[in-house]
Amino acid sequence: MRGRVQDARRRKIIGSAIVILLTMPFVAMQFTREVTWTASDFGAAAFLLALCALTYELFVRRIANRRTRGITITGLLGGLLVIWADGAVGVF
Repeated sequence: MRGRVQDARRRKIIGSAIVILLTMPFVAMQFTREVTWTASDFGAAAFLLALCALTYELFVRRIANRRTRGITITGLLGGLLVIWADGAVGVF
């Protein structure tokens, strides 16, 4: 039972983080012309974040060793940042 409560709490935190991350550019668009996201930009960002969250959930459930899990999740977040930076400004 305790595992289900932790899983539900983790999902709420991840979902809240995704909403906050998607809200930030929306709010920035109200104050500056520097940020111009279209609906497809928000959709692509939501898809990328949701895919990353689902992959994170898979890693947390499948990898028991905390060190290996940490290294794998760090790689996942690094990959997310590389894809985000390339999509945003074409860094690579």
